Amino acid sequence: YEALAYCNALSTAAGLEPCYTLSGCNGQSPGTGMQCTGVTVTAPDGDLYACEGYRLPTEAEWEYAARAGTTEATYNGDIAAEDCTSASPVLEPIAWYSQNSGGTTLPVAQKDANPWGLYDMLGNVYEWTWDRYGPYEGEASQDPTGASSGSVRVPRGCSWNGTVRLCRAADRFVPSPESRDDILGFRPARTLFE
Repeated sequence: YEALAYCNALSTAAGLEPCYTLSGCNGQSPGTGMQCTGVTVTAPDGDLYACEGYRLPTEAEWEYAARAGTTEATYNGDIAAEDCTSASPVLEPIAWYSQNSGGTTLPVAQKDANPWGLYDMLGNVYEWTWDRYGPYEGEASQDPTGASSGSVRVPRGCSWNGTVRLCRAADRFVPSPESRDDILGFRPARTLFE
């Protein structure tokens, strides 16, 4: 909820219509333990993609950006199945994870960017997405937005304490939306309108 409030504040500061209406909030300000009981998308028909302001990306948008046109486990190659407790030559140049982070978050842009110039898509902190946790649809779809119900939202991307096998573009994490932890962060996104 604090990430959504930040996106709204960023939208307002940029002169854009905020994407979210938060309800049932506990009166705490963002960054001090703000919790809410509900959120709605302010765009017509609740269409997240029609929102003008800053928002959290969907899981599909996040993974698309993380992969940057690649098809392997990471944008730097595949991770061996047995690669779990030792340093990974695939992850070392691109991610902060359990084997190289020193047990803490680190400044961004210290590792190699993906082919689209995005840093820290894997490792350092998981990034909140908009989507609720649930099974994926069985068929291919364009611009999916995740499960239609449920209280758990999905961060993506692994963190500084994640093992090698967790630091891949397809990994999903499932904390509650009230979770506040040093392994969680977010990356605001916007819809591009033609």
